[in-house]
Amino acid sequence: MIIAFFINLAFILNSGSVSTPVSIVSKVPQIVREDIPKRIIVKSVNIDLPVIESPFEGGSWIASEHFASYAQGTSPLNSDNGNTLIFAHARSKLFKPLLKAKVGDLVSVYSDSQIYYYKIVDREIVSPYNVEAIESPAKYKITLLTCVGTNDENRLLLRGELIGLNENKYKEVI
Repeated sequence: MIIAFFINLAFILNSGSVSTPVSIVSKVPQIVREDIPKRIIVKSVNIDLPVIESPFEGGSWIASEHFASYAQGTSPLNSDNGNTLIFAHARSKLFKPLLKAKVGDLVSVYSDSQIYYYKIVDREIVSPYNVEAIESPAKYKITLLTCVGTNDENRLLLRGELIGLNENKYKEVI
C-alpha cells in the first residue's frame, strides 16, 4: 500500500505561538508504529537536529519552532508501504541550510535502534498547492520539506532513497 500525502504544504504563521500548523487536505491513515525518526544529520549542509513526532490534529501537522518534525501518519522509516516525511521551518538553525543541499548528498536518520542512510536523488521546488508533489513513488523512502522563496511562497522537496543501515543504538551515537 502506498500512502498518499495530500497536504497543503503551507506553513501557516501563528504569531506568538510555540509551533506552526501545516495544513493538509485529507485525513492521513493511521499506521502501525514502527521505527520512528529521532535525529537527522545532513553533513553537507551542517544540519544535525533532533526529530520530534508531529501529531496530525484538526487537519494539520505542527511544525516545531526548535526541531525537525516527523509527520505522524506517514510511513515509519524503511517501510515497504511508502515514504517518511520530515519537515522544518526554513530558519538558519533548522532546515534553511537544505536550500544548499544537492542531489547526491547523504542524509542520516537515527531511530531508537537503527541508523538509516539515504542519498538525495531528487530535488524539486513546488507550489504549496501542488498536493500531488508530496505523493511519493515507492522508490523514494524519505522526503525532506521546507519553505523556499522571498516570502516562503514555495516548498522545497528533497527526496531520498535508502542506501544502507547500521544497527547501532541511537543512544550510543549522541
